[in-house]
Amino acid sequence: MEHTVKVWEKTYTVQVHQKSKAVWEAVGDYEGKDIQVKSRTSGAALRLWVDAARFPWKPPLH
Repeated sequence: MEHTVKVWEKTYTVQVHQKSKAVWEAVGDYEGKDIQVKSRTSGAALRLWVDAARFPWKPPLH
C-alpha cells in the first residue's frame, strides 16, 4: 500500500506491505536516504518510518 506522510512540512511517499502474518514493513526515500522499518501492524510501521525520518540519530523501537 502506498501512503503519503508529512515530515517537517514536506510530503513523502512510503510503501507499506505485509512481510508475514505479524510483520509489516514500511519503505521509502527521505532526502536521498532509504529508510526501511518493521513492526507488528501497518500503522505502527508507518509511524516508525516517520520517526526514523524525523530523528535519524535515534534507534528505532521494536
